[in-house]
Amino acid sequence: MKHAYYLSEDLNELEQVHDELIETGLRDTHIHVFSDDEANVEMHHMRNVNPFLKTNVLKALCIGVGIGLFMGALMMSVPFVFGFSASIGSIPFTLGGLFLLGFATWEGGLLGLQKAHPKFLKVLNRVHKGNHLLIVDYKEEKAIQVHRVKREHPALEPVYL
Repeated sequence: MKHAYYLSEDLNELEQVHDELIETGLRDTHIHVFSDDEANVEMHHMRNVNPFLKTNVLKALCIGVGIGLFMGALMMSVPFVFGFSASIGSIPFTLGGLFLLGFATWEGGLLGLQKAHPKFLKVLNRVHKGNHLLIVDYKEEKAIQVHRVKREHPALEPVYL
């Protein structure tokens, strides 16, 4: 799949572009709008970008899992390294390791929710100032139609992410 990104201040024009793209054969599920005004985007009968895809939560969760696995493995190795397994047992350390895994994953997710997805950092300031980013996913055979629709709307500003 190829992607085209266009910035515009006017949701009415984006709705018109959206409808023209659908008329050319693109599916509605392949056209999204990244905007701070999500309610207005829905009123214009367009799809918002998934909120989780706007953030860096997935990458941060993976990093949290990695850190949690490392810390949990360290915690679970304590009774064997220091010889506590005979007197205390390994169950408290195993539970501690699982707790560390869960905590690191949770913290990673919370930190990721606070950060914007790196792909959108380039346009984030403009989106916060009232612009809307139209995201079009299309196959190679639809490229001509997508570019034709773009040419018919010169107010759209192409963005290369």
